[in-house]
Amino acid sequence: MIDPTIFRASRDAARNQLSIGKAQSSFGYHIDVDNLWESYRSGEDLVRWFGIHSTHIHQFQEIIEDLGYLTKTEWKFAEEFANFYDQLTRIFTTTGFRSDLKFDLAETLFDWRVILKFVELPARILDFGAGGGRQNVSSFLHHRENQYTSVESTLNAYTVQNQVQALINIIAPEIQTVDFLDYQTSGLKFPNIASTNQGGCFHLPAWLTSDLLPEKFFDLILACHVHNELSQDDFMRLIALVSLGLSENGIFYIRSELGVYDTRDFMDSVDLHGIDIVEELAKNDIIPIYSTYECAFQTTVFARKTSSRFNWLHRIRSSTLTFLYNSFAPKISRNKGQDDMQSSKELSSKAGVTHALRNLRLLIFSRNKIVFCVEDRLPFYKRAILKLFVTILAVTIIKSRVYNVSYILSNRSECRRTFSEFASDIVVIVSNHQDALEKIIRDSLLQDNFVTRKFYWQPFRFLCRKPLKSVDPIFRGSIYNATSILDSQN
Repeated sequence: MIDPTIFRASRDAARNQLSIGKAQSSFGYHIDVDNLWESYRSGEDLVRWFGIHSTHIHQFQEIIEDLGYLTKTEWKFAEEFANFYDQLTRIFTTTGFRSDLKFDLAETLFDWRVILKFVELPARILDFGAGGGRQNVSSFLHHRENQYTSVESTLNAYTVQNQVQALINIIAPEIQTVDFLDYQTSGLKFPNIASTNQGGCFHLPAWLTSDLLPEKFFDLILACHVHNELSQDDFMRLIALVSLGLSENGIFYIRSELGVYDTRDFMDSVDLHGIDIVEELAKNDIIPIYSTYECAFQTTVFARKTSSRFNWLHRIRSSTLTFLYNSFAPKISRNKGQDDMQSSKELSSKAGVTHALRNLRLLIFSRNKIVFCVEDRLPFYKRAILKLFVTILAVTIIKSRVYNVSYILSNRSECRRTFSEFASDIVVIVSNHQDALEKIIRDSLLQDNFVTRKFYWQPFRFLCRKPLKSVDPIFRGSIYNATSILDSQN
C-alpha cells in the first residue's frame, strides 16, 4: 500500500520544479475544499470512496430510469463488480463496514454501454482522475487482455487505485501491475508502457505523465466527472495528455457537462478554470463525434479528425445512434479550418434538445394527468420541434392542462387551487422561472419530493409523482456485495 509520506514527498518534489503560482494550482483536486481526498485515518475512510457517486443521489432515479432493464451480461458484470469491491473492502478494514455500490455501478454500466459502441476489446485504456478505481475494475472484468493506465494526483484516490491493481494481480497473476511511484521510490528504471503487448495495469502520479506516456497509443481515454473540477494548469495538462496519447482511431470519453459558465468562487473557495474543452481540443484537430444528455449527465465522445471514424460507415452508424439512443452526431467536416460544432455551449444546447424530446416522447404513452407551464416567448422553446411536441401532447392527451407562465406568476392563489384540484401526475415546466413555478406546484400538490425530477441547464423541467419508466430490480435496495444483487432477483 502507498505510504502517504512518500506520495506527498514525490508530489512536493514535482511542485518545487514549478513557479509558486503554478505549484499551488498543480496536481490536486481543487474543489476538494474539505480536503477529503487528501487525508484518511482508517481503512473505512478509503472504503467510502467505493461509493463516491452517492453524491449523485438526487439524480439517481433519473439515472436508473434511463438505464432501464439490464441485460444478462450486465447482471453478470454487476455481480462480479460487487464481489470485487467486497473483497477489496476486506483488505482495507475488519469492521464489516461496506459502501453502497449501487451509485458507482449504475454510472459504470452506462459508461460502458456507450464505450462499447465505439471501442473494440481488448483495448489500451487511459483513465484520468480515476477516483475509486471503478473503470480499472470494469476494464479488468470486460476483458483481461485490456491494458489499463490510471493517472491520479490525490492521496486517497491514489491509495485506493494502488490496492485495486494489487487485488487484480492477486486474482489474475498473469496480469502485470506496475505502480510508477514504487519504481521512483526504489530508484528503479521506469518500465515502458508501450512495450507491453497484452494486458497489464499501470499507475502513474499526474506529475510523471509528460515523460512516461507514449504518443498516439491509447484506444480509449476516460475523464469521468473530473475535467470541470480542475485548476487551469491541471486542465491544460489533461488537454496535453489527450493530444499526445490518443491513438489515431481512438476516442476520448467525457462524462459530465462540457462547460462551466459561472466559474467564480465555487463553494466560496475556488475559481474553476472555465476553459472551453471543445475549442481547446479542436486546436489539435480532436473534435466531438457523439453527444447525449442521458442518465442525468452530458456524455460526449471525441476523436481525431484524421481518424478513419469519419467515413461513410461511421456517418450511418452515427445516424443510427441518433435514432436509437436519443443522442446526436455533431456536424463534422474533415477539412481543416472549416467550421464544425465549435463550442461546448453548442453541444450542450443540442444535448438539451435531445433530453427534452426524449422525455416529451415518454409522455405520449404515460396515461397520466399532465400540466404544462409554458413561457411562450422563451427563445429555447421557439425551436419548432419542441413547440410542436408540446402542442401535440397538450391537444392529444385528454388529461392535460396548459398554463402560461405569466398567468401563473400573477395569479398564484388561483393557480394553487387549480393545481390542487387537478392533482396532476406530471408537471412540465418550460420557463426561466423554474424555481418559482416549482414552489407553487409543490405547495399546491403538498408534494415535497417528486419521485423523479429531471432537468438540464436548458429551461425544461419534468416533475413526476411516479416513475416514467421501469427500473431494473437490481437497484431496489443497497448493493454491498454479490449477495445483495442475488437477493434483488427474488
